[in-house]
Amino acid sequence: MLKRTIIASSLLIIVINNFVHCDHFVQMPVYRLSPYESLKNNCVMNKENIIFCEKPSRSLRQILTNTSNIYENIINIADGYFVVRLSIGTPPQLFVVDFDTGSPNLWVASVNCLSNCAKMNKYDATLSSTYIANGNNFSVGYGDGTLVEGIFSIDTVTMNGIEIKNQTFTECNSINGTSSLLSDGILGLSYPDLKFNNDTTILINMWNRGLISKPLFSIYLNPDKNSSYESGLIFGDIDSSKYTGSITYVPVVIQIYWEFLMDSIYVNSTIINSSLYAIIDTTTTFILGPTQSIDTLNIALGGTYDSSAGMYKVDCITRSLSSFSNVTFIVGGEVFSLTPLQYILTLNNGVNDYLCYTIFVPFNIYDSRGNLYWIFGTYFLYRFYSIFDFVNNQVGLATSISYNWTKSFDESLFNNLSKTTQSIISTASSSTQTTIVTSMGIQMNTFIRHTLNDIALLVGLFFIKTV
Repeated sequence: MLKRTIIASSLLIIVINNFVHCDHFVQMPVYRLSPYESLKNNCVMNKENIIFCEKPSRSLRQILTNTSNIYENIINIADGYFVVRLSIGTPPQLFVVDFDTGSPNLWVASVNCLSNCAKMNKYDATLSSTYIANGNNFSVGYGDGTLVEGIFSIDTVTMNGIEIKNQTFTECNSINGTSSLLSDGILGLSYPDLKFNNDTTILINMWNRGLISKPLFSIYLNPDKNSSYESGLIFGDIDSSKYTGSITYVPVVIQIYWEFLMDSIYVNSTIINSSLYAIIDTTTTFILGPTQSIDTLNIALGGTYDSSAGMYKVDCITRSLSSFSNVTFIVGGEVFSLTPLQYILTLNNGVNDYLCYTIFVPFNIYDSRGNLYWIFGTYFLYRFYSIFDFVNNQVGLATSISYNWTKSFDESLFNNLSKTTQSIISTASSSTQTTIVTSMGIQMNTFIRHTLNDIALLVGLFFIKTV
């Protein structure tokens, strides 16, 4: 978890974007948080000496399930998660927050927070000259049992040097049900939450104030942890350099979580599902779907359910890579496929001892109309550029420039073929250097300054997150 004065020794922050802005859009730098050690809660050991822990979802909405150390390791291998930095108040108070397409509100810990927020950066209204009191109560419960409570306040939020005045947000006084949140809060990017009479999200406020030329945001995530090619969250525009081909748009069917209707899912000629609902969630790692559909999909891939991990295992030792089929999602009449190297996770369970799992995880969750729906997490976003259009109420998808990137595999996997047939495909070259800040000793491995904004970013990060 991020601390106010020091990063926990299990975290790595990779700066993967430079500040860029213009009069018509705001491009946010995106950071990747990577846990070196897994965070485990309420661990017990069963009679087979398997350790079971409660693993909270990054989105705080996934129901907690008892999962084994295998799942914990898979989460580590699947990398961390993506965050952005923003400030609140005048002078600015800096925060690292999840950007979440599955929730509507911006919230950070308050200086008055006394529950599960000791390690967070905290907002202090008394230090801000632009603070405006609101005082309405805020309380939201998530699917994992987390309860966040606080009060609404109004202040200037600054993102990438752009001031968003009179932005409503929440100062949280209590965060119960989780102790493993790695950020200082959440930047909600879904539709407004009208039950709190809060109809001014960050996106809408920027649009109303003329800070962005289009009422939309778009996301590019790079799966390559070592790449200097930047990920990005853009408000008000679409970055055509981050995708290839055309954009496929589908209408939002329920204006809460950017929910849309898929046509079907296939594994070869086997139809897994048709006319099914889905959302894109930036704070979920894998692809979650209704249990029955996920079972059918994984069985078609030759998978077997591992109850100790809560996931499906596949044979990646004796089976050749060509024996695994693509998984194809039909959205808006267009094909969006994932290849075996994009959906199979490999876990080294010892010297030359590997276990492999798919990213398709069973999880039943219902929308406001009682429909089961799928959740496309970051493993989907690695391959497909996404656009979220508020005024036209539509979601857009296009093939990401990172679509063909794959990581190398041990030569013992996939019937001894993977090392000779698969290699890392570089996404693209970029003049932007990667800056790595590691909390183990708080070492700056690479420190490149291109602009004054870069200097402000890195110095601010250093003073906030180090001793």
